[in-house]
Amino acid sequence: MAPVLSSPVFSKSFYSSADATQFADAIQRAEFINKADEDWHTVLKSRVETTRTWRSYAVRTGSRSRLTGTCCAFVLIDLGTFINALFPATASDTTTPIGAAENAGESNP
Repeated sequence: MAPVLSSPVFSKSFYSSADATQFADAIQRAEFINKADEDWHTVLKSRVETTRTWRSYAVRTGSRSRLTGTCCAFVLIDLGTFINALFPATASDTTTPIGAAENAGESNP
C-alpha cells in the first residue's frame, strides 16, 4: 500500500502546470488554466480501507511467434461475468467486493 500512498496520485510532485501538487490536480490546472482561480485545487485525501480480493479470471496462452519463438499470456474477460462478479445484484448483497465495501460503509456510490 505504501507505494500507492507515496505515488504522485496522493503525494506532491512537480509539474509545469503547477507548483508541487498531486497528479490529478496538475492535470486539472493544465486543462483549465484560463478558467480556474489561482488558489483553486483538486486534492485527494488518502484513506486506506479493508483489502478486498476478487479472483475470477481465465488465463489463455497465445500461439508461438514465428519471429521470436516466444509466446504470450493474456487474460480474457467477459464483460457480463466481470460486472456480475464485481458489483452487487442488490443493495444488501455483500458477496462481491463492491457490495461488501458499500455495506461496510467504506464506499458510497
